[in-house]
Amino acid sequence: MDLHGKRTGRYDAAACVNAVVREHEPLFAEAEPVRSQVGLLFGHDNAMLTAGLAADDFNGQALSGLYEALWAAHCPPEMISPEYLDRIPYRILFLPYAMLITAATARRLMSYVESGGTVVGFAKCAMLDHRGWYWNTRPGAGLDEVFGVRERSIEYRPDPFVLSLTLSGMTIEVSGYHHQQLLDVTPGAEIFGTFSDGSPAAVRHRFGRGQALYFATHLDIAAFGSPPHHQMFNLLLKDAGVEPAVVIQGDGCVDPHLLAGPGNEHLLILTNESAAPAGITAGVPSIDASAVEELFGLPVQLRRAGGLVVELRVPAHDAAALWIRQVGQSPIDHHAAP
Repeated sequence: MDLHGKRTGRYDAAACVNAVVREHEPLFAEAEPVRSQVGLLFGHDNAMLTAGLAADDFNGQALSGLYEALWAAHCPPEMISPEYLDRIPYRILFLPYAMLITAATARRLMSYVESGGTVVGFAKCAMLDHRGWYWNTRPGAGLDEVFGVRERSIEYRPDPFVLSLTLSGMTIEVSGYHHQQLLDVTPGAEIFGTFSDGSPAAVRHRFGRGQALYFATHLDIAAFGSPPHHQMFNLLLKDAGVEPAVVIQGDGCVDPHLLAGPGNEHLLILTNESAAPAGITAGVPSIDASAVEELFGLPVQLRRAGGLVVELRVPAHDAAALWIRQVGQSPIDHHAAP
């Protein structure tokens, strides 16, 4: 309402949304986001340490840079604290600016990789123990055995510098950031990236049934606002066998969110962040559905091609909500009283 008590366009929009939610109340009430395959480690002790060292901007930038890169790949991550690492549901776990790693956290990470997970570390990873003291060998707490590298020295690099990486059969150059670590590499580990001086910049080490990747600079920080770094992390996800739950092709910047509802129903919300309408194709390989309805009346075309594939046009700065189901399944009475 405006200040004179008259309806505005926002009133009508809110009324429309409320009517749709009420009509499909069980779907909206019970639908939950499909779990991410990607995790970001966030430790409060590490955050306090970096704040005490006046490096909390590095910690925040590393989290933001990684999150943005993974969001751009349509694989938004979940945050996980060290105490929950025994229950990691992720295929890949990133350690952004994780300077402080305790012995207990390291054991959990080692178990995760041994069981088949992929862990990714960056420069200064596991430099300090629970007291904030240096581990004599870095990465510390035994993680040098997991990553297959040991730091020989670390250099401050105020000048621009680059590294060349090969991922998923593609070679890409990206800029490093602030530090360059000189590494000794365990025999048998794979160097898949080098700095311009030829020293190892990226190392992959098989450990148990999993693998650990180590970058000798702060690519987590460098990724913020950098499309080349976004592409690099997209290739890294593919290399690790991580695929987005929703594959988007088409115009504009579209943010997908997939939710699993009651029975075999799903809700796919597509938000167009662009200032122009977006014609898109959205694919969900994990879903086999025979009926799709856009709850606000947008026309949508369903194609059968190895999972769910839909085509539609989403207005500028607007969204689409797709109700996905199998025709013939027991219908839910969306008008039933709660």
